[in-house]
Order: sequence, then C-alpha cells, then structure tokens
Amino acid sequence: MDQIDFRLLIGALAVLLAGATKGITGIGLPVVATPILAVLYDLPTAIAVAILPTALSDMPILYTYRSEWRQALRFIPMIVAGMAGILIGTQILLRVNQELLKAALGLGVLLFVVISWFNLLPRLSDRFATRWGAVVGLLAGILQGATGTSAPVITVFFYQLHLPRAAFLFLINIFFVMLDTIQVGSLIWVGVYTPKLLLLAFAAAALVGPMVFLTLRLQKRINEPLFRRIVLLVLALSGLVLLSRIGS
Repeated sequence: MDQIDFRLLIGALAVLLAGATKGITGIGLPVVATPILAVLYDLPTAIAVAILPTALSDMPILYTYRSEWRQALRFIPMIVAGMAGILIGTQILLRVNQELLKAALGLGVLLFVVISWFNLLPRLSDRFATRWGAVVGLLAGILQGATGTSAPVITVFFYQLHLPRAAFLFLINIFFVMLDTIQVGSLIWVGVYTPKLLLLAFAAAALVGPMVFLTLRLQKRINEPLFRRIVLLVLALSGLVLLSRIGS
C-alpha cells in the first residue's frame, strides 16, 4: 500500500471515529478528526477537510432537539461574536505561530476537567452568561478559526451553566453550525480550498453522516451523570490534542 492510500485509510478511520464521538456526545468531531488529519497533512488542510463534515454533522442533533430553539435567542450576541471571531482566527491560522496559546489553552482545559470531575467549580449564572456571552463567543470563534475547533471554550461555557441535556446539545450545536458555516466560507475566501480538498471534504461528510445517525440513538440511552462524564472525557481529549500539536 503506497503512502497516499495509507493516509486516506487512516484519515477515513479518523473521520468515522469522530462521527461516532459526535453522535454520542454532540461534540468532538473536529476534536478527534482534525489532529489526526493534521499529522497526515498540514493543519490548514486538516481543518479544510474536517470542517465541512463537522457542519453537516451538527444538523441531525439540531433537528433532534429542535424543540429547544427558544434557548438560543438569548445567545444571539454570542453567536454573532463567534462568527466575527472566525474571520480573525482564520488570519491567525495563516500568519501566526500559536504554540504558546495552544499550550496555555490545553493546560487550562485539562485543569477544568479535573476540577469539574470533582465538582469544585461553581455553576455559572444566567446573568453571567448574558453579560459575558459575547466575549466567550468571540474567543471561541478566534480559537476555531486558528485551530479548527471551538469546543474547549464553548463546551466549558455551556457545561458550567448546568443546562438540561437537550438544551445543552441544541445550544452548542447551533453555535457550532453557525461558526462551521462561516469557517467554510472563510477558507474558500482565503483560497485554502482546492478542487481536490473539496472532494476529500465531501467524501469525509459522506462517511460522517451515517455514523452520526447511528450513534445518536446510543446517546439517548445514556443517563445524565454518565453523559456529563463522557463530555468531560471528550474535553480532556481536546486539551491533550492542543498540547500534542505543539511543535507540529
């Protein structure tokens, strides 16, 4: 098997694993897929391939929990700020070395996971969410534009609001789908996408779709405490991924 076939095989397996993680937890597709693809290719290529199936994978979860749509109204400023942050983050991706930022963020996420696992953090209030949501959204958008995932910031934020599972999943995925869509457009605008990359991205989306639908059924059978533990484990993975990218 030549190198090209080997990379495609490993990439396909990474995308399938990422799709399963997405279906079970509602997050995690770029957290799992992007770092593996970044080992096989460069980071801009990995983000370009992973972001299209990421955007499409948000849709089944949004549809499943569509009754929670009113929850998103108070977070519109946060979503808009996140979309603006994508444009900034894309420029960072192309121009700036982010080693120190990735190290600090990765360590911060791992610290959060440890503290949350033992219930050492106070829950965030609705007043805090309203006042600081736009700032969090901007930071999350910048992070996604620069590294391919906003999950370490946005999932921590909504996790600490202690929302019911349905509201939590709808809110993080409405945020993700808006940012993912803007990021696809941003990558097209700066010329990252080529016909070959678009073909790879659509192929990845074709693999992800059935996997998300299949594993989404499993998510509904997981009780609330176990679900929150799984979310924390995915966040821990995202922190380790950020640290693993240092020097790569």
